Amino acid sequence: LYDNSGQNYRLEYGKSQSRYPLPWPGVVLNATSNWWGTWDPQQIRGTIHDWENDSNLGLVNFKDFLSSDGGDVATPLEGGEYLVGRVPNGTVLDGIYQVPATFVIPSGQHLEMTAGTLLKFESGARFLVKSGGRVTCNGTTDSPIVFTSAASEPSAGSWTGIYFEENATGHLKNCEIAYASYGVQVYKSTVTIEDSILHHNTDGLYARYNCTVTVTGTTLRNNENGVRAYAHQYGISSNQKNVPDVS
Repeated sequence: LYDNSGQNYRLEYGKSQSRYPLPWPGVVLNATSNWWGTWDPQQIRGTIHDWENDSNLGLVNFKDFLSSDGGDVATPLEGGEYLVGRVPNGTVLDGIYQVPATFVIPSGQHLEMTAGTLLKFESGARFLVKSGGRVTCNGTTDSPIVFTSAASEPSAGSWTGIYFEENATGHLKNCEIAYASYGVQVYKSTVTIEDSILHHNTDGLYARYNCTVTVTGTTLRNNENGVRAYAHQYGISSNQKNVPDVS
């Protein structure tokens, strides 16, 4: 799937009788185990037109892209493996992962991470928990789960962040979240952040619209904004370190 003059994979949407665009209903399309003319995931992403370009579209999952035509699955030069698109329900992440584009936990699916898991996000990548999706991070004090930038010299905004859509749920325990535009963004959903550290993000925690965020034993430091809460219906209960109580 390569050397096409436009996009290698282009999604579009049709029109209803009233001539308004019809969005794709959260569809993830399987384009796994392909050779794309390159093993560079950012170059592959540039040849795909999907949800990353237009939120009305579905998402192309190019997981397990090949290192050459008919070759093996590509792996990062720094070690570990690439995390792309989505994984099956009940997957447990335990290792080192490089995330070149948006990674999705779809509706009705649960993803778990164990202590010591490291996720390194490239520019523009995000960790997206869709409506009805659930994520559980079980780090420990000695082996936290780390969400950070893949850049050699990262700064705030080097990747997009963790985003919980409406009616998603999450429990982040002993996590370190750094160098994102927003460390954790919560929209009309329920999330618990426990014994974690959010640092060097544009917004450490961004709570939007009628959400419930419980933060305990957690440090938010060296962010542009520690906590940013938006609109008239939200609830945040906290006993964070160095962060004002907002409720």
